[in-house]
Amino acid sequence: MFKVSVPASLVWFGEHSILHQKKAIGIAINNRMTVVLRPRQDQIVTITSLLGHYQQTIAKLAVVKPFNFVLAAICLFKAQYAFAFSNGFDIEIEAAFSEKIGFGSSAAVTAAVIALLYLYIKNEKADNAKICEQGRTVIQSIQKIGSGLDIATSVYGGVIAYQMYPSFEIEPLGIEAQWPGWIAYYCGFKTPTPLVIDKVLQLQKAKPELFSKTIDQMGDCTEAAINAIKAQDWPLLGTLMNVNQDLLNTLGVSLPILEQLIAELRAFPTILGAKISGAGLGDCVLGFGKVAVEAINNASPKNHTDNNTSLLIPVTLDKEGLRYEPI
Repeated sequence: MFKVSVPASLVWFGEHSILHQKKAIGIAINNRMTVVLRPRQDQIVTITSLLGHYQQTIAKLAVVKPFNFVLAAICLFKAQYAFAFSNGFDIEIEAAFSEKIGFGSSAAVTAAVIALLYLYIKNEKADNAKICEQGRTVIQSIQKIGSGLDIATSVYGGVIAYQMYPSFEIEPLGIEAQWPGWIAYYCGFKTPTPLVIDKVLQLQKAKPELFSKTIDQMGDCTEAAINAIKAQDWPLLGTLMNVNQDLLNTLGVSLPILEQLIAELRAFPTILGAKISGAGLGDCVLGFGKVAVEAINNASPKNHTDNNTSLLIPVTLDKEGLRYEPI
């Protein structure tokens, strides 16, 4: 039996601009996903989680929902290491967070399964960069686009600066001093990332100069945030989050409900900044600063729309990243 766990992730800076040769910053959070692989004596592959159960022979494996990312990773390895797939295996997935919330669940399970397959097939721990590279290939095979930031964040842990183009770069940003921390505010729904990216690309086609200027400004904002993290300048980081949110508004990925949640967070004097985390058009906003969940719950109603209920989630930094668990 082989067992690994990986943290969930959030985007702190650089969503969307990461796809246009700019850097982004990801944070690994202490909401872990644990995945176990058990070899079998037959040719059956099973996958089990709260999403359901999948069972198929090795010969008939196909990439289907809800386990499309897991199956895409398995099929990738099957194509590369066909000799190792004489017998099947069971995969069990347990997560401390819901796949409905934008905590990078698809990236986390992809990274975990790839790490397990290396252990199963080659009896060795894969290099982190190799897991990220393979994981990005899997994500792009499903979504047709993707930077790999969330996978790298889950694998490396902590806070990382990440760049996809023109070169693949990962820079851990060590956090030594006591700092304010974060709080995530889930709006109650999310829009699939490829659909959000399509909307952003429509702006690029309609207003190329505005789009290019906005992406450049987002890149500058991320670079400034990297320097602020290294300098441990927390107030500046909060200000840069607010600037980044204005740029996301320009890209058209905010919504009234997201603006309302951001305003509620910013109303607290201990919150230094707040912005969307991730692609936008739903999902989470991220507040930077110390504030009790109870304080926000008491200050504002949780039900912001007729059909969706927002959810406050305290966020704690996870410095470990990918962890090989004892059996």
